[in-house]
Formats: sequence, structure tokens, C-alpha cells
Amino acid sequence: TPEVESFSDFNIPVLQLDQPPPFCEGDPINVTFDATTENAVSYEWSTGEVTPSIVATEAGQYIVDVRIETDICFNLCDTVTIQEIGPPMVQLSAVGSLCATGADTLIANVSGFAESFQWSTGESGPVIFISEEGEYTVTASNFCGSTSDAIALECIFDFDACVAVPNAFTPDGDSDNDTFNALIADDCINSIRINKLKIWNRWGQVVFESDNGSAWDGTHNGKEAPSDAYLFSLEVENLEDPEIRVINGDVVLIR
Repeated sequence: TPEVESFSDFNIPVLQLDQPPPFCEGDPINVTFDATTENAVSYEWSTGEVTPSIVATEAGQYIVDVRIETDICFNLCDTVTIQEIGPPMVQLSAVGSLCATGADTLIANVSGFAESFQWSTGESGPVIFISEEGEYTVTASNFCGSTSDAIALECIFDFDACVAVPNAFTPDGDSDNDTFNALIADDCINSIRINKLKIWNRWGQVVFESDNGSAWDGTHNGKEAPSDAYLFSLEVENLEDPEIRVINGDVVLIR
């Protein structure tokens, strides 16, 4: 019986083409790929060439298939890519609410490869935290060049978007719409203050009055006020400008 050698007894060569660094767009490309392998009997490149080595002059993917014949026959294959890149494209975006919280995050979103970032604040890195209005600029760079982008942050206060007044409420103790007052949007909590609220019944009698922002719970002199339409006057202050507005209207108490 002939002796059978195991596959592990054979020294399998390794084929590994050198990966070149990226080239900048427009730069000349001249890269030699060498697939020379011991006991190789043929070479077949994706370019159609059949030599052990080739010279690549264009960006793209290159594949080589090498046929090995010793005591056993097998093929080795490897792939390498020439990359062509340009300067990184950068676009700024803001995350947060500078006007409401006094803080914001600026992010340099990059398309492509960036080695470094330089901000108008003197900081570096793809993200910075800011606390003031103004224009901010970032420059993203790599060895092929750089691009810049700018963003302007300005707090334009929209009073009408901050304050809403309901036209009805139901003081029934279910913790849902139990009191009446102006409603302040979450982003405006630090910018709007309710100074005064005054309520009259249909006969002109004052049934509630507050000068500290308190809401009306639907009572008068310790007793439940009846279901009816009531007139109100609200004094609301914009702390940003400053500006004071008086909002008059009517509200329906529903029991």
C-alpha cells in the first residue's frame, strides 16, 4: 500500500500583495504589484496580464490568481485596491437647544477621510460644545487638502410659540386639566414668566387673582365655582427682551 502524505506535510506558500496608501485625486498612480510565488506555473491578473508582477496606473481593484504545482496542485488568490481620495467634505450640524438651555453641541459631519479638525474657537476634534450665540467655523483636512463649513447660531425668540392659553378646564380632581393658567413650552421655561392672572365671572365679580404665577383651581372663597364661562386677564413676561404682554380672553369651567 503506497504511503499517503497528509496535507499538513506540505509547505503552503502565502500570497499577500502589498496594500498601497491612498492617492489624491489627480495625482499620478504608478504602483507595482508583485505576486511572485515559489513553484508557480501561471499568473492571471484581473487586468488580463499573465506576468508575475504588473504596474498599476489607475485606481481600482486588482485580483491575481496564481497556479502552484508541486506534489499537489492548487491556486492562490489575492485582492488589493488602489484608493483615490480627495479633501474631506465637511458639514456642520447643531444638536441641542442653545436658546432654551444655554448649551449646544456642534458636530462636524464628514464625507470622506479627515485627519484633523480645526475650529474657529481654537478647538480640535469632530465635536465641540458651545454656550454662546455667534458664527462657528470648522476646517476638516487630510493630506489631499481641506474644506470648511460655518454655522450661525442666533436665538430668535418666538413669543407666540412659547405661550398657549387653554379655552376650557375641568377641575374634577383627576390631575388632568384641573387648573387654569397659561401653558409654557418646555423650551421656554427659562424665558417666560407668568406675572399675573385675574378671573371674573359673568357679572364682573373677581373670583380669582394672583400676582405670583399661581393657577386657578376653579374655586371662589373656598367653594367650587359653578360651570360657566369666565373672563381672564393674563400678564406674561418675556425675560429675553424684556417684554410684557397682557392676554385677555374667556375660559369655560366644566364640571
